[in-house]
Amino acid sequence: MGNVQKVQFGDCPWNIAERNLKASNKNITNSNIVAEMKRLAKLNNCESIDDFSKKFFTTTGREIKI
Repeated sequence: MGNVQKVQFGDCPWNIAERNLKASNKNITNSNIVAEMKRLAKLNNCESIDDFSKKFFTTTGREIKI
């Protein structure tokens, strides 16, 4: 199933993507963060980053696959 994380107050796709990159010691550039956000959206069965944001970041406590 992979790793799952609960959405906390103030989270957004950018924060989650940046945290994931920092945790894996990868380069953190804006383009890397955008690529990670796209990967997360796809992993969570969303068509786009906007769709991902609307589905998961409107309510705290929702679980997302990371």
